[in-house]
Amino acid sequence: MPERRRVARVGAGAALVGALAVAGCSSGSSHGAAATSTTGRRAGLPPSDQASLKAVVAPILARFGDDVQRVEVETNPTPDHHVMLSLYARPRDARTPDQYATGLAPLTRAVVPILLARYPGLYSVDLCQEAQHPPADVAEPPPLTRVYVTRPKSAAVRWDQLDLPAIRRQARSTDPSIEIYVDPVVAGSATFRAAKPAS
Repeated sequence: MPERRRVARVGAGAALVGALAVAGCSSGSSHGAAATSTTGRRAGLPPSDQASLKAVVAPILARFGDDVQRVEVETNPTPDHHVMLSLYARPRDARTPDQYATGLAPLTRAVVPILLARYPGLYSVDLCQEAQHPPADVAEPPPLTRVYVTRPKSAAVRWDQLDLPAIRRQARSTDPSIEIYVDPVVAGSATFRAAKPAS
């Protein structure tokens, strides 16, 4: 995703600005070659098989009442071959738009810096919250929230102080350290609207 998949940002004055410029969490691995566990695989990367990946991320998501819907490692077809880990979290119980908004920052704090620290060869993390019961006729449902952070930009994030207003503030800056997509239903919740950063 790095140069190829940019995330639309939620603006201060509207529920949603534009749409995802390109495929993101709902894309699957068809838009990038999966990083494989071969002798040529670079050191410091996550395992590519689902069982090993889930063993790492499932305990993190479980603390938030989420299960791993999907987790994928993809290599961006650029000269630098940037590697992205996409993680799709699905709640075990029904969740309101306000609860999705409330959980966005804590989940981001718990997942992104840990994965970047654990896998020094990883370039970016793409973290999505999905609906508990997505439409049955949609193989890869769109996320309700999505956060995308690259390793270079992560250095500018104060992870210990990251809350929803901070995410929104950093996402709307001219050089965002965090990029987000928020479904209009979640963006219209009282919790998300109340977290609007000061102008």
